[in-house]
Amino acid sequence: MIKKIIHKLALTCKEATLLMELKDSNTISSFQKLRLTLHLLICKYCTIYKKKRAFINQLLQRNEKELNEVDNVTIDRLKVKINMDLKAKN
Repeated sequence: MIKKIIHKLALTCKEATLLMELKDSNTISSFQKLRLTLHLLICKYCTIYKKKRAFINQLLQRNEKELNEVDNVTIDRLKVKINMDLKAKN
């Protein structure tokens, strides 16, 4: 009950995911970072989302050179690989 109240007061999941995206470009304030941190301490779903985002970003950075030179077939193969890696992680 208390977690639900804090969850609503601190930050909604929609706002938290938006802040996670904005945080990558360093466009959020210290107060927003604090609210996001508090939300992530409470919300297991956003924590899972954050981990998946980090994993996907890591894969994309690793394959950045390939992405600049690929055709549609390679993109489809990359999507399959990412999906397989995500299933393996869970």
